[in-house]
Amino acid sequence: MAPTLRRITAIVPLHLEVLAGRNGLDRPVRWVAVSELEDPTPFLEGGELVLTTGMRLSAGDAVPYVSRLVARGVTGLGFGVGLSHDTVPPGFAEAAEAAGLPLVEVPRDTPFIAIGKAVSELLAGEQYEEISRAFAAQGRLTRAALQREGPPAVVDRLAREIGGWALLLDPAGAVRHAADATGRHAGPGRAGPGDRHAGTAGRSGAAGDRAAGGCAAQDWMAQDRTAQDRTAEDWTAEDWAGETARWLEPEIARLRTAPSLASLALSSPDEHVVVQPLGRRGFFAVGSSRPFSPIAHTVVNAAGSLLTLALEQGREQRSAAARVRSAVLRLLLAGEAGAAVETLAALGLRLPGEPVTVLACDTSDPEALAEALTEAMTGAMTGAPRQAQTGAPRQAQTGAPTGAAPGPRGAFAAVSGPRRRHDDIFTAPWEGLLVVLAPDSYADEVVALAAQHGRVGVSAPGVEIVRSESRGDSRTDSRMDSRMDSRAGPAAAGSADRGASRPVAADGFDRVSGRVSDRAPDRAPDRVPDRVPDQALAAALDRALDQARRALVSASPVARFSELAGRGLLSLLDPAAAASFAAAILAPLREYGSRADLVESLRAYLASNGHWDAAAQRLGVHRHTLRYRMKRVSELLGRDLDDPAVRAELWIALCL
Repeated sequence: MAPTLRRITAIVPLHLEVLAGRNGLDRPVRWVAVSELEDPTPFLEGGELVLTTGMRLSAGDAVPYVSRLVARGVTGLGFGVGLSHDTVPPGFAEAAEAAGLPLVEVPRDTPFIAIGKAVSELLAGEQYEEISRAFAAQGRLTRAALQREGPPAVVDRLAREIGGWALLLDPAGAVRHAADATGRHAGPGRAGPGDRHAGTAGRSGAAGDRAAGGCAAQDWMAQDRTAQDRTAEDWTAEDWAGETARWLEPEIARLRTAPSLASLALSSPDEHVVVQPLGRRGFFAVGSSRPFSPIAHTVVNAAGSLLTLALEQGREQRSAAARVRSAVLRLLLAGEAGAAVETLAALGLRLPGEPVTVLACDTSDPEALAEALTEAMTGAMTGAPRQAQTGAPRQAQTGAPTGAAPGPRGAFAAVSGPRRRHDDIFTAPWEGLLVVLAPDSYADEVVALAAQHGRVGVSAPGVEIVRSESRGDSRTDSRMDSRMDSRAGPAAAGSADRGASRPVAADGFDRVSGRVSDRAPDRAPDRVPDRVPDQALAAALDRALDQARRALVSASPVARFSELAGRGLLSLLDPAAAASFAAAILAPLREYGSRADLVESLRAYLASNGHWDAAAQRLGVHRHTLRYRMKRVSELLGRDLDDPAVRAELWIALCL
């Protein structure tokens, strides 16, 4: 920050005396300008301390001269005495006091260059301090990135560094982690930062800032009235994060569809917000009540680089975990259930221990869906969200959050049983799809969450993927765990709570930090019983997978195989392939240059089951005319209309 005029006048060797405008001494001085012009304002930018000896000025020039300086935004006026004027003309002191412009008398023995050097040294010192603070902040952010929490620790640190708030968002714009160092958004009745976003909007890219229009601000103003109607009892610490994420959705959508990576800046009199993409792995937003200085932008950019690096590094590890899961699914389909269980057990993981429903998910981002399922199970295990960190004291939370930030955890609020594990859901990439094995007890919740990410085909329930004795082992382990928990008492419960605050992801990686967890899984993996390849289980899983893929063909966005029978045979056909087939087979009829509509004539003939009179009556033509048309259809298609197979193909083509 630039030095104030009060600080400059306090420099003893300069011997400066304030004659007027003392209330404006706290204004910053950004530079010193020496001018003997009657109107120096065309050569000023604002914020300067103007020095003059009044060579061309008289007492009558005081009011217009001072008025021009005030209009230009000058910080103060220094009047040198002992040359053109022995003392400062009284008119200048009166005009400056009336205009609120600080007027400083500069004695003959103080050269103007000395004042310029003093201000320059102060500015250099301020800049050095800011750069030093920026380097120190970058160091603290780097140390935060090396913590086990990874990106959430960086977000927490960034909020403290800028004295504001920060949000970590996934690629869809949902909140993954939130931090607030102001305490303004942590209590009941506190509106989120979006309620002050009413001003200009801008977006910056590699070429600099570009105007983005004010429509977003108008939308925020309309939404603010809804937010203000909320009662104090309804508002929680997580609400401001969710509300802010929703307010930012239109702008994030613009960043998501931009041809190149670009950042976004929003400003209003009370709030300043910066949003940056994290590669293609998500976004982060920061806000402050103060404008972001160049140094603050440097700190924000450093945080963005650290977050992007952490997420990209975690991507490679998640890809490796996905390949392992694909191999496990291949083992299951090959009848090697024992090998599949042993493979996962070596990683401290397990397969679902109860009959499952198979989901075939067609999504543009399978990794995001798999992560959302793991996050949802993590939220169900802990019973409370873990993404919001605020500067206010925390309050105990139980159950699923109400009004929480957008995210998947709410879908599992009803299934957070005491022994539910985060790896009870198995996911694996398979032939361009994401295959999900979801326990029947909460398959509907999994389907609902998967439908938010794309199209979903659902098999019939009750698919066993391992032998029944494995489920018996799981139940035995659960009972033993329950007895051990009851013996351990409150101390153990507290320890369990602390352990649950950082659960290990289903594939052995920390989903938030993107690193391999160095902590043991929540409990020891299930005992792997001796098994022989079971082709019956493999065949059942293969049938279920086929059912899910067939259902996926007609999913919009969800289709269940058990419901396909009521939709008819056509629902099992691939829409694109079926449409191509219909267009090809009927093309000769559509291209036939005749006034007669051969396609509709064929439709009426087949719908009447080949009865000439009924079909002719439906078309309103003579039966001999219809006979002629059907003969022409047969010739154009090169097919025998008396063949039942030909009739079936043509009828299917007409129905598509």
